[in-house]
Amino acid sequence: MEVYNNTYTGTNLNRFVGGSRSGGVLFHDNIVSGYWGINATFTLINVRNYMSFAPWGGADGTNAWDVNEPNAFFTGTAASNSSNLNVAVSGANWASNQWVGYVLRRTSNVCNSGSLNYGEIQSNTSNTITYTGNGGYPNPPDMSICAGDTFEIRKVDHALDQCGRAGGSLITGDPPVRPAGWNDQVTEPCYAWNNGQVHFEGGPGVRANVHYFNNTRMPGYTPYVYPHPLTTSLNPATLGNISTRGFVQTGDNVMVGGFIIQGTEPKRVIIRAIGPELTQHGVPNALVDPTLELHDGTGALIASNYNWQTTHLGGIITANQVSAIRNSGYAPSQASESAIIATLPPGNYTAIVSGVNNTTGVALVDVYDLQ
Repeated sequence: MEVYNNTYTGTNLNRFVGGSRSGGVLFHDNIVSGYWGINATFTLINVRNYMSFAPWGGADGTNAWDVNEPNAFFTGTAASNSSNLNVAVSGANWASNQWVGYVLRRTSNVCNSGSLNYGEIQSNTSNTITYTGNGGYPNPPDMSICAGDTFEIRKVDHALDQCGRAGGSLITGDPPVRPAGWNDQVTEPCYAWNNGQVHFEGGPGVRANVHYFNNTRMPGYTPYVYPHPLTTSLNPATLGNISTRGFVQTGDNVMVGGFIIQGTEPKRVIIRAIGPELTQHGVPNALVDPTLELHDGTGALIASNYNWQTTHLGGIITANQVSAIRNSGYAPSQASESAIIATLPPGNYTAIVSGVNNTTGVALVDVYDLQ
């Protein structure tokens, strides 16, 4: 993925300019403002480093889909029950933070906790370890360790398809079958340069100066010719809709989707927050009752909706919208989903999706051009 020569104008609602979960990223020559200044980031994460998913399992330092160090670096016993993702270890006398980036893997289950059995180590003292939780996913819960549980410390060098890794033999089958000689993926680092204060930030398992480089032009980089000579005679393309799906949490971790109305004329759009409909498409843990807010470029709330078959008057919404939503061809299929139709002048807009009563789950926010 290459992201370049763009202008991002945020409203300081968060610090996340963009992100990726796998493969290579080139992020360069972008102008960015309104994303918390020096804290603005393009995040590179690998969810399997802190959460297990079928059919691949978790990156726990023993998973054959990943590249792991062959042996455990330490084995030990918990001195007491874990608390707040922290556990005390019997007889340890470590240097501070010597295990950061390694994996803590529980090898027994004294309390039959039903929780994850691993997490990436975030910090350690002479005899305690702090590790990652499950990223806010509902199940299984964060790793719980009881007094007397045994554990080992392992290391994942490279996880399957993580940011900064690519290529490798073709994987086929359902369930997937590991090709002979796997894991033969290669390291293809992500590079960021000429983006002002914005920088890559690596999540668990994604290491600086290995999987990504900040303020570093990719060696041998050659810009694309744009527009491509084969398309110069064609009419400009018009984006009909844009959407994003993610896990909606609470507080600062609700879903935020930004879009820009360009040109000189207002544009009529429909913005939707979809949850229950995702279930029929095989998406687990769908958000049962999504709410939708629309903010303008100043951050001001200009419209909201909770259940599209009931219009919430206020801001730019001055009349009942139910018929217009039905006639748009994009009415949500479930009454508990939300939608707003608006005629918006050129500018930056942000759609925020949250769950009623702080519920969480997977949702989709999308915007359709109605003109």
